[in-house]
Amino acid sequence: MYNVVTRYIQNQILSLIPSDAEVVHYKIRRNDENLTFEIKPREGKLGDSKLGIGIEVRNNSVIITYLPTGYPGILAGLKVDDKITHINDTDLSTYANLDNLENDCKKYINKNDIGEAHFVLASIYNANNKNKEKEESLIKSIDRGYYLATCSIGNLYLYDDDYLNLEKAEEYLALGSANNAGCAGYRLGFLYKYGE
Repeated sequence: MYNVVTRYIQNQILSLIPSDAEVVHYKIRRNDENLTFEIKPREGKLGDSKLGIGIEVRNNSVIITYLPTGYPGILAGLKVDDKITHINDTDLSTYANLDNLENDCKKYINKNDIGEAHFVLASIYNANNKNKEKEESLIKSIDRGYYLATCSIGNLYLYDDDYLNLEKAEEYLALGSANNAGCAGYRLGFLYKYGE
């Protein structure tokens, strides 16, 4: 499933860093220790490439998952699996709270019942390991014409032992392929060739 939730949270976090910042202050939780880092962004780079810090949300925490060699994040001493608690004194707990994000998304859907919004909600459910709700949201997304969701529901029916259903996978992947969702066509061809 596309990591819509992490990208959304990354964009929110990046908005905390002024484009002309000379130094960005990170507070990190590593093992049972609180650490502070001052990171000088790379000049001439945009967005997250200024710092070279890849993140994801796990258990309502922002966790570092990727630190490319030679970028400011790793050079400052950050490590993969560090928990980012603050950036420039802004507490990230509200940004990483998937329950709040889920509620906000549901409010949005009440006003704008569109396929993309249901897909985002499915991504939030995926991050929270709520597979039944994820399945329902993916189906709503597809029913509202967002056919990229056929790839995600196809993967759910192909690879999740609790939802394994080759007929449903084929049905949704064929629908996505017929509506120009390239990932669905690829997955459907794989299904036809290998039966999985």
